[in-house]
Amino acid sequence: MIPLGLSPLFTHSIIAYSKNNTGKYFEHKIRNNNYYFDDKIINSLSYQDSLQNLNKKIAILINNKTASQGEFLAYVLKSQIHTKSFGSKTNGLMTGIQTYHFNSGAEFGFSTTYMCNKNKQILHDGLTPDVTCSNEDSLKLAIEWINSSI
Repeated sequence: MIPLGLSPLFTHSIIAYSKNNTGKYFEHKIRNNNYYFDDKIINSLSYQDSLQNLNKKIAILINNKTASQGEFLAYVLKSQIHTKSFGSKTNGLMTGIQTYHFNSGAEFGFSTTYMCNKNKQILHDGLTPDVTCSNEDSLKLAIEWINSSI
């Protein structure tokens, strides 16, 4: 799931799909500060949007330890305008999480779907960064890119 505090950054309402083991696809979308899993609102956020410039550059730092929902967040951010990723290929464990709530108050989340791109292709090979570099160089190169003109 995408943290809703980031929702003003998304220029498209459908951000991805997920696919379960029976082959059914589910839309993931953000609209009006609501996160939808298909047609069901699974999270909402009410706040005053103070984002002044939607065209700011976003540098995404990734490596082989980026996995699961962190990998999914990197993927959907990477699909936005004025973004670039730096580092090495991610782990390839992009899955959708289903949270179960127990009577005791405990919660347990486990993978129930594969994450897919907007063309409904399963994202299982990991993300390849726009700029391949070492972990040590990724932050430096990202800062240089952000400081360069758009």
